[in-house]
Amino acid sequence: MKPFLTLADQVAKLKSRGLIISNEDNAKKVLAKENYYNVINGYKKPFLKKDLSGNILIPEQYVENCRFEEIHSLHNFDRDMRMLLLGFLLKFETHFKTSCAYNFAEEYSEPYAYINVQNYSNEREDLTHVLNNIAALSNEINRNTNKHKAKSAYISHYVENHESVPLWVLVNSLTIGNMSYFYSAVDSKIKGKIARDFSSQYKNEYNTTEKIDIGEIAQIVKVVNLFRNVCAHEEVLYFFKLRKPIRADLFTKYFVGDRININKDTFNNSNLFTLICILKLVMPKIDYVDFIDKIDCLFKDYDEKFSAVKFSDIILLSGFNQTWKEDILKAI
Repeated sequence: MKPFLTLADQVAKLKSRGLIISNEDNAKKVLAKENYYNVINGYKKPFLKKDLSGNILIPEQYVENCRFEEIHSLHNFDRDMRMLLLGFLLKFETHFKTSCAYNFAEEYSEPYAYINVQNYSNEREDLTHVLNNIAALSNEINRNTNKHKAKSAYISHYVENHESVPLWVLVNSLTIGNMSYFYSAVDSKIKGKIARDFSSQYKNEYNTTEKIDIGEIAQIVKVVNLFRNVCAHEEVLYFFKLRKPIRADLFTKYFVGDRININKDTFNNSNLFTLICILKLVMPKIDYVDFIDKIDCLFKDYDEKFSAVKFSDIILLSGFNQTWKEDILKAI
């Protein structure tokens, strides 16, 4: 086990590795508030010296003239990026939940239709999704049957006063992970209706005949779920990549044009920039443009806070090259 280190010990350890700490009291305040592991272990990587093969030197040493404030700035940037991203992901989540609830309830209107296995896909490969989905929906209702302990006053109200809980009420208490199970569990007819909701929006706003299909929505929901979890749990976002790359063939067709540097490799990387790109398919254009502008403003706010390592090199780890905004705007 690693030994306990006081704040003074932590500062001394960082200085012994070549990190410049000009204001030790301020560094101690940051470490006491944010936790050494979160700030240093989460954000030191771009600032560590590497050998000719690109491997981090052991024992660790910081690059020349690296300041504690730079690592803390990367930590703060990542937090601001998480908050910005989460706000827009929640807008998509609400739209997706609403579409799921509306299209399912339109097809199956009887009370508690969503916990009837007969109302879901009968394909053998979907059985696990169906059972997991019904279990999740049932558990959410059960957690809210006692009005004194209920997590959701809305669900408790419907249980107490209306004898059943409509799906459009229930979905507000479900996670995007729950909704991913739901989408995987419904039959192809309902999946198609949900996909058409987003496809119609996309066609109208981009004046195109390109169709967003079932598989693309399923892929987007899974990706959003994973990145949303990173944001919600305050994990490191800028360096996060999906373990399993998304299917590039599903999305390259939405970024075709002269000198647009968004291609198969962009989606194979499955990093933060990949997510930003695919959100184009499911966000209203006005919101998407606003999102891109806010990211650009955030980058500009932090650009001058780094000197030992260029900020452009740091965001490149997230997939944002020098022409990222230009490429996206061309695709819009």
